[in-house]
Amino acid sequence: MNIKIKYFLKLFIFSLLILNSANKVSAQELNISVTPPITEILMVPGKQIVQSYKITNDSSSKLISVNIVPFLPDIKNPEEIVLNLQQGLVESNVYESWFSIEKPKINFGEKFNLPANSEEEIRIKISVPKNATLKDYYFTVLFSIEKPNTQITESSLQSMAQIGSNILITASENENPYKAAKTVLFSSPYIIDSLQKINFKIIIENTGRAFGKPIGKITIENLITKKTESLNLSPLNILSSYSREIYCLKEEKIIPCETSPKLLLGLYKSTLNYNLDGEGQSYQEESYTFAVPFSLIIAILVVLIIYKIIVSKTKK
Repeated sequence: MNIKIKYFLKLFIFSLLILNSANKVSAQELNISVTPPITEILMVPGKQIVQSYKITNDSSSKLISVNIVPFLPDIKNPEEIVLNLQQGLVESNVYESWFSIEKPKINFGEKFNLPANSEEEIRIKISVPKNATLKDYYFTVLFSIEKPNTQITESSLQSMAQIGSNILITASENENPYKAAKTVLFSSPYIIDSLQKINFKIIIENTGRAFGKPIGKITIENLITKKTESLNLSPLNILSSYSREIYCLKEEKIIPCETSPKLLLGLYKSTLNYNLDGEGQSYQEESYTFAVPFSLIIAILVVLIIYKIIVSKTKK
């Protein structure tokens, strides 16, 4: 069963929460949280690491299970990921040997007791085999909690909550995997009213072998006054061989890429500059926008027409 789940372009928020509520199970009844929400790992094949998670159970339930499923962005909409919940770590899964739970001593899919209003450290050992292809691998660690005494039936999913922590693994022979990008789209309107903002749309494709974040900014310059304004790009992960729309970042908030509210007059040159993860090759694109005071001109004309009408009537 494929489930599409929105994932966010914040650097520090990359988690998912699935609540099946056919029986109106509220978040207060089934409430769990996990940290970290995302783990980014660069590994040489043949090596292993142990990743720790802290899971907090703020509900009245106590039966917890852990599983890992691969994910990929949706081809039609890269802003979404696709999980196949039937591809858990079973013996037939090609990634079954990559992961094991060191604490507590359980297997994936087995339930363990986590008392209500308590927390537990979960340690997962990750071992990338020596023969692994040098590329990116994407997984979600799913933590599930269900009501006590819930029967294993088709309807039991209606009383279950799941929260996920994503794992992005780059298998590389060294600490510098090949990273490259291509600007698919950098656009702004050709002409706007002077009271409008200049809005930008940015789509970047990751053409390298490892995921990366665009680090850079948009510089908007008035070619007459030489005044400039800068917009910082939000460092959103772009998975290898995929593209995604990039937004801007202001005070740790992801916002649309647009100029600040002010009167714009004349020709503006906008320059996009970025690289992946703040290193390596830089990429640059330009666009131009002409700001014309249409609304001010119309307002003046309306005032003049009204004034002329008033003057003509006064003379009569």
